[in-house]
Amino acid sequence: MPLRLVRPHLRNRAREPSDRHWSAVTGDFELGGFSQHEGGPREGQWSWSIYALYDHSFLKHGSEPTLPEAMQAMSAAWRGWLKRARLFEVVAGHPRPQRSDDPLPLAPGSRNNRWFAMCGEIDMGYVELAHDLHCGEYWKWGFYKPPPKQGALWGIANNQAEAATEVTRRFRDWLEMTDLAECIGLQAGQQAT
Repeated sequence: MPLRLVRPHLRNRAREPSDRHWSAVTGDFELGGFSQHEGGPREGQWSWSIYALYDHSFLKHGSEPTLPEAMQAMSAAWRGWLKRARLFEVVAGHPRPQRSDDPLPLAPGSRNNRWFAMCGEIDMGYVELAHDLHCGEYWKWGFYKPPPKQGALWGIANNQAEAATEVTRRFRDWLEMTDLAECIGLQAGQQAT
């Protein structure tokens, strides 16, 4: 489902609804927002920001003269991120593709004891072999995206495979919440039909 505007601006529920503040959502997931500048040299311009993705490798904010232009700029940044993550938006009224049972592939991190759970070029979480004076050696995992309505962002597992499975489960729950799906069997950038 493409990004859509909702009101009131969800991040600041104390703020009264206004035509100057909007949220961008995909599925049930608030991805970012738009605000119109009040005063100053940019008065009337619209700022946009994708604040729900913890990925510093792409443009996540900007300012445009009009709301439609700001929406277009945010949508272009979002589509670029989806392409790099090898994800696509599920079109309303079409069946959701079958979920993969395979765990996300793990890529070595900068430390010998940490691996990143990858979706395309984007790391969605981590699996780490940790050491503690009291507990000894154990596996922990973390998921970078905001959690679905239930579920933790991090946890402890018995082994690396179990930790990778937990990250993958949170990732696939997040896909359901955001109306996104994996491009399983597709080349990067190729659209599902």
